[in-house]
Amino acid sequence: MDYKIKVTKNYSAFELSPKNRLIVEKHVEKLTKVIEKNGYKMYMPIKVADMGKGKYMIMDGQHRFLACKKLGCEFSYLVFDNYEDDGF
Repeated sequence: MDYKIKVTKNYSAFELSPKNRLIVEKHVEKLTKVIEKNGYKMYMPIKVADMGKGKYMIMDGQHRFLACKKLGCEFSYLVFDNYEDDGF
């Protein structure tokens, strides 16, 4: 499997996958507080599928993504070029 780890603040390049569990706002708030206090841990990248044209589908880490988005902080993401529809 081919992949690359990147860092960004470009939230508009990412979409939430309809296959993921529902967003739990309480969990996002908890993560927001933790990240605000301790910073985002770059060793926990969000897993994404490359959809082409600079767009990515979030397959794992949607709560972390939303917390970072609220804070406006950088986050790391792991790009899978050969993503299969079955998921991770």
